[in-house]
Amino acid sequence: MYPTIGHRINNIFRAVITCLNVSAILIFAALYIEYFTAPGTDMTKWKQEDGGYEFHIASAVSEYVLVISTVLHIVTYFYEFRTIEFNEPPISIKGVVAEA
Repeated sequence: MYPTIGHRINNIFRAVITCLNVSAILIFAALYIEYFTAPGTDMTKWKQEDGGYEFHIASAVSEYVLVISTVLHIVTYFYEFRTIEFNEPPISIKGVVAEA
């Protein structure tokens, strides 16, 4: 069975991006917990001398990967969105006479 919407390469690319998104979310969630357990007083100016600097860098990288892969995933739907047409639905209300 194969989906009727989209090209095969697009669907494979979307599957890869989805796996990348899931892994980035898991990494980001794990490192976000480490963010609060790291010894340091000022988290806005993180230095290598502070503990957990490697975890901070990994968290920032996974955050960027998550954003970029999400944007790429949305962009892959470009051609499918171009084929969508919206038509005005007919509306009728019982007991109401419309005057033109």
